[in-house]
Amino acid sequence: MYKIIFIDIDGTLLTSEHKISEGTLSSIQRITKKNKNPVILTTARPPQAVEKIYTELKLTAPVISFNGALIWNKNSCSHLSVLYSSCINAGYLGIINKIASQNNISISYYETKKWLAKSLDRWIKQEEKITDTAVTVLDTQLQFKNWAKEKNG
Repeated sequence: MYKIIFIDIDGTLLTSEHKISEGTLSSIQRITKKNKNPVILTTARPPQAVEKIYTELKLTAPVISFNGALIWNKNSCSHLSVLYSSCINAGYLGIINKIASQNNISISYYETKKWLAKSLDRWIKQEEKITDTAVTVLDTQLQFKNWAKEKNG
């Protein structure tokens, strides 16, 4: 007998149209209500790209975002409550960004509920469409410096 269920979102929970099927929705609601088993969403997505799904499923269990780098839940006021967070040292971000640029790799960065990128390339546009969220385009090098100052200041 299972006691907890972990479900990936893209390619598992959602259909190819990025929707939750009626069968899946009713199964998850039955599991959470009748069996009282927690359902944990696990994903590479940021919180803002999961909240609509979380609400639609009427979940109360924590969510694992950013491939495990952030675990969060909604508190009683429906605000995001961070349970665990693991961040990359801001000093490495410039190096990562430079290597990505040199190799024509699309890269973006997240800060809890902020999605940041240095340009709006086709991969970022595709991700915006899939997740129904918008990226903020900015000077990433300047942002890295700000993050480093915040950590050291």
